[in-house]
Amino acid sequence: MKKSTTHLKNSLSSFDINVTNERIFGEPVTGLIEKLNSCIGRPDPSDNSHRAFPNAKSLYTTHKPNPLAGLRTYLPKEIGEGYWDFIEISPGIVLSITDSLYYSPHQLEYLPEWKLKIRVIYSGSISLLGEDVVYAGETAHVHINNSGKSTGYTIHPNLPLKMVTLSIVPNIENSLPYNTNPPTGSFRTLFEAAKLKPLSFPIESCTKTMQIAKEIIESRDKLPLELRVIYIKAKAQELICAAFPRFIPELNISEHKGKIKQRDLNRLHEAKFILESQLEKPPTIDKLSKMVGISRSKLTSSFKECFGETIHEYQTKYRMNEAKRLLEETDLPLSEISLMTGFQHASNFTQAIKQYFGENPKGLRNNS
Repeated sequence: MKKSTTHLKNSLSSFDINVTNERIFGEPVTGLIEKLNSCIGRPDPSDNSHRAFPNAKSLYTTHKPNPLAGLRTYLPKEIGEGYWDFIEISPGIVLSITDSLYYSPHQLEYLPEWKLKIRVIYSGSISLLGEDVVYAGETAHVHINNSGKSTGYTIHPNLPLKMVTLSIVPNIENSLPYNTNPPTGSFRTLFEAAKLKPLSFPIESCTKTMQIAKEIIESRDKLPLELRVIYIKAKAQELICAAFPRFIPELNISEHKGKIKQRDLNRLHEAKFILESQLEKPPTIDKLSKMVGISRSKLTSSFKECFGETIHEYQTKYRMNEAKRLLEETDLPLSEISLMTGFQHASNFTQAIKQYFGENPKGLRNNS
């Protein structure tokens, strides 16, 4: 009996979105995740999506719940009406859902944090601090700021603000397995590009992203909580996939990119992602060309034209840097790291590391 009660409690809490009066606006992604793990707040009995669990509140009075799926905060009456939801999609990714109306201009300031934001404004308007541009309804944008300064925006009043924002921290690849989460190599490329300058650009032709944002916002009134959380997490993944092709051209800094057709450019980025995600058993060039659907000769010549390196050069660099990262940031044994990065024998791994970095694996680990 005790086992089944615990199982029920875990099932309920894993879908819970608690209401809190604590300050969560302006929190870094890592701070939001800490608050989710601390189980602050309380279930909202007035929320339609909680009706599937009429007895959930009594369970929380006698048991400490698991980490929450999300947090909600309602606007104070003197500021406006409506709410914000913050939901952890997966480690390193938090989705915010805004459905509110402000009575006067309201400024939100965010603490310094290096993160990528995909922001979809379904209705209403905002303007980023330090910019004269107004971001109005039915627009979507990507922002990466690595300046170490506070950022934020002003919410314009008397217009219903319906907005969905994905915030992604740069060390996402440390947390997300390749087979179940977004393309970590592509995120890493974006963050690397942002080291040179902050990135901010619109997502063109964003009909699909608008539809996804609308479905996420309306899910509160259409789905019970246990389905809504699953639905939102799936829609967040869909939003990433819908948005990413719109700004892949921003990643291609090759001066020759004008000579490469958009179709082939997309296939080249796909090939690059495959090389990054299949380190353990990397495909041959012949197999890679078949996987992405372009000829071997075009793949090899266009890859270097696009990325400035041959496939072998890029693969070697990525493999070595990933091995170095695993050595410095994890306690995994050398034998396991060697297999993860495509070396069948630890001796070959050690030799390759020493040749590439001028130091053996244990030396790299001890210096970290």
